[in-house]
Amino acid sequence: MVSRKLRISAEIGEWLTDLCADDVAAASEVGAALVALMDAPDLPGPGLVTDPALHLAPTPAQQAAALESAQQSLQWALRLARTAASEAAADVRRAAHDVRELELQPHDHAELAARRRRLAGARLLEQKAAGHSQRSERDVDAFRARAEAARARYEAAVAARDLHADMAAGQAGAGMADDGNAEARAAATEGIARAALHHVQVLLAEGPRLVRRISDGTSMTALATDEPAQSAAEAPADSAEPGTPSLAHGLLELRADPLGGDIRLLFAIEPADTVTVLAVLEGEGAVRVHRDKALGLASDLLAEIRSGEWPPALATSNADTELVFEDSAAFLDRFFAGSADGVRRRTASRARALTLTELREQRGVSLADLSEATGITQERLSFIEDEGLRIAQVREAVACIRALGGHLDLIADLGGQTRVLF
Repeated sequence: MVSRKLRISAEIGEWLTDLCADDVAAASEVGAALVALMDAPDLPGPGLVTDPALHLAPTPAQQAAALESAQQSLQWALRLARTAASEAAADVRRAAHDVRELELQPHDHAELAARRRRLAGARLLEQKAAGHSQRSERDVDAFRARAEAARARYEAAVAARDLHADMAAGQAGAGMADDGNAEARAAATEGIARAALHHVQVLLAEGPRLVRRISDGTSMTALATDEPAQSAAEAPADSAEPGTPSLAHGLLELRADPLGGDIRLLFAIEPADTVTVLAVLEGEGAVRVHRDKALGLASDLLAEIRSGEWPPALATSNADTELVFEDSAAFLDRFFAGSADGVRRRTASRARALTLTELREQRGVSLADLSEATGITQERLSFIEDEGLRIAQVREAVACIRALGGHLDLIADLGGQTRVLF
């Protein structure tokens, strides 16, 4: 059996010890997920391990900054179009002056004919350049209006989503009975936020294409042939994905308790035979608020480890800073001495877990088809697939599985006794 070592900081070891004492079920999920990482021949799939770069949640401020950058690039392209129109008009004036000069004195008829042809060509280019500039002005104005509306919708939707999520969490934390609407409102506003984010992302994808269309159509060659050509000046380089932290290569995310408290561990296989846990996020609120910061800190720590600067030289001993387990048995003996068999049984099911996305793709069903079959919007389905079934209502999960040709049972495992719940 393949076995990787496990390397965790002493601080994370203390966190797991406390979790074992305070929340046995959540601790068992974390233990099972880590054992799956240590013992699996290959890294488990997206049901357990994901690439955090594919699941970054841009903030409203980041989205606003990205749209502002797109508008600045469009203004740059528009200035090129206006300059081309101005230069074409100046060329017409010069050509007309040359024709008048030659007409007022004895002249060569062939030379006059050539100058008149040049004037006609200059006027045609002026007309095309002016038309391109006017169209570009309209396109940029329309983009600006759509961008401002999309940004406002997204910021409002995110604010409403967070408000309803906090209200639902506050009710649960205070032990108040759910009125049946809090979670539904939170889910509805999340769907609205996802839809608004989609419109923002469409604009962010459209912006560079519009910049290229305006700048490429500005060149004299393009105006003369009515075909786009590469602009002589380079447009500003497209920036990286808006709001994306600079992540170290190989940084991964373990969804250790996806249906419970939403515990996530950031880790890397570093060195090649070792699972090195870099950071922990516990709870939906921590994931939503602190995830990007945790990703940045984990990336920095991974860089330190790879450069040989970790553990710190000032540490009295390695034991002061980290714990290393040679195999999963040593790890279970340390944290789950009385429940190792149960954790290993859970490990087997976690290692085989699939996401809804994987299941849908295996069945050859598109998101649009699933939406039509379930009556759930594509935005809501996309959100469920991204965030996992923990945020889905039971009826939504049942509808999805039925639409994929199966049936869904909720099975409770109570100390070896299993029961189907309705």
